Amino acid sequence: MQTKDSLTHLMITMTKKRTQNKENYYYVFWVVAMVAFIVPQVYTAIAYHKLADILTDAIEVKVVEE
Repeated sequence: MQTKDSLTHLMITMTKKRTQNKENYYYVFWVVAMVAFIVPQVYTAIAYHKLADILTDAIEVKVVEE
């Protein structure tokens, strides 16, 4: 039979473990949220710079006479 002290210790240990799991999920959530927010911004910035490079090049115009 468990004594009251050992039962109290078990309850405290379980509570700490449960809290630690919640904290781990909290950090995982924010890492995923940051990646989901930053990756599209980087992709858009790269695409914008490629488009700017294309637009700064001279445009060749050919006149076709019939």
